[in-house]
Amino acid sequence: MKIWAIFKKEMRLYFTSPVAWVVFTIFLLIAGYFFYSIFAFFTLASMQSAMNPSDGPRPERDRQRHASAVLEHQRASCSCSCRW
Repeated sequence: MKIWAIFKKEMRLYFTSPVAWVVFTIFLLIAGYFFYSIFAFFTLASMQSAMNPSDGPRPERDRQRHASAVLEHQRASCSCSCRW
């Protein structure tokens, strides 16, 4: 029980001094800056991914690229032992 009384007394004395309010204000400004910068970064990343849906995986595009690569290989005179 003595610890609780000491804690209450220390907190009361700490928050009645102007130094505590200055430290508290500086802490809140720094924490707010970091929160805003992280929030703004993820908002920007989210908006960019929403505006560029073509950057995601597209299997039909990959199949077309593979098919065109196979056709180019068939047309070229290759010296490999593949049989198309």
